[in-house]
Amino acid sequence: MPEEQQQQQASAPRTFTQDEVNAFLADDRRKTGEKFADYDDLKAKASRLDEIEQASKTELQKAIDRAEAAERKAADLEGREQRRTWADEVSAATGVPASVLKGATKDEIQSHADALKALMQPVKQSGSPLRLGTHGSGVGGGELPEGKGRAAAAVRALRAQ
Repeated sequence: MPEEQQQQQASAPRTFTQDEVNAFLADDRRKTGEKFADYDDLKAKASRLDEIEQASKTELQKAIDRAEAAERKAADLEGREQRRTWADEVSAATGVPASVLKGATKDEIQSHADALKALMQPVKQSGSPLRLGTHGSGVGGGELPEGKGRAAAAVRALRAQ
């Protein structure tokens, strides 16, 4: 029977006194306290590290901003120089002054030069200057040089009114 009693005692739950429970809790608190004894020091160090990182991040961000601004300025200057070079090339080829040419690409500058060149074509004169109001009838009364296209047609239309 002694074996039977041992089995019954082993299977029966053990009860603790209040003093034993208090001792267990105190021991557990002591171990936890020891485990986190340097918590305040670590917390202060972590806070200081955060401050340093923020200050460094600010300085780093300032440096990045300065670098980006310098890159934008360099790209702008390179772009202007490239457009100036294209304008000089187109000017040399077309005879249109580079200072009046506009455009962001060489093709745009070339198109603008072509349009301006068409407008700059010298007018062929018939030998006698246009004299308005000296001879003939109607308003102005002068003769128009030959081949004046739209301008001559516009003047004729005004006279017909």
